[in-house]
Amino acid sequence: MTESEDFLRQRVAQLEAENKALKVQLQNTEQGLADLQEERIRAVDPRGEIEAISLQQIQALTGHLLRLRQKNQQLLKQIQLAEKAIAEKNRELKAQKEHQKPKQKTELDLEALFEADDRELKKTLFGGGGMKVSLEFKDFISFLSRHKRVKIADAALLLDVDRSRVKKWVDFLRSMDFISGGVEIHSTVVAKPKLNLLLRKLG
Repeated sequence: MTESEDFLRQRVAQLEAENKALKVQLQNTEQGLADLQEERIRAVDPRGEIEAISLQQIQALTGHLLRLRQKNQQLLKQIQLAEKAIAEKNRELKAQKEHQKPKQKTELDLEALFEADDRELKKTLFGGGGMKVSLEFKDFISFLSRHKRVKIADAALLLDVDRSRVKKWVDFLRSMDFISGGVEIHSTVVAKPKLNLLLRKLG
């Protein structure tokens, strides 16, 4: 929380406390008016002295009540302004956070993507042809992209590829966040939307 935002929140709390105190004063004043009016009705004074004193008290209390109500309205306006300032500050902070978020990459660097020190993994992925992706691997990606959800065993059977090799493809694609699932050889693999981007890059 920023210093300015913290100050505004403290100011709102202070204004709300003052407003609460004013409401208590208003209630007490209104009760005092009611009591005085009742006393005035019950007063019996031939010369009207008590009635005149009560009338003056009522007028004074009425004026005080009006002033309290005006101050109460002013406090409510200040609270609304402070809350509006806090909301505006929150919007600014949210906009700044959104602006600072790193943009997602929309392009793929195939050489960086397929870097691997494991020669067996390279052979599994590329068929031993340098950076050229094996046709079986490409067919598997295309198959998975079309069907979205497939079991490793079913894919191996339909593509006529050994299950262990399909499992290595799955593990690699999952490590690059192209798919989810497929942890076990009998489990289901779920394609993510960016798998289509990989398929287009492979041509």
